[in-house]
Amino acid sequence: AFHLRVAAETAAQPGIDQLPHPRQRLVVERRYGLNGEPVHSLAEIAGELRVSRERVRQIQEEALKRLRKLGQQSASG
Repeated sequence: AFHLRVAAETAAQPGIDQLPHPRQRLVVERRYGLNGEPVHSLAEIAGELRVSRERVRQIQEEALKRLRKLGQQSASG
């Protein structure tokens, strides 16, 4: 399981680094336990950012849409 997680982090990092907003990077890293972070709940991240859980969910969704778009561009590229 550890090796699979390391492989996923390595594959995802270039895309995460291209996210335009630091909050998007932070939310994705915390939600999915990347860069040595444990997995965090929406509520934990909301407390850290001082926003609602719903806003964290929205930021996460925006980031995932952006990552999908970046993935499609690099695949067709």
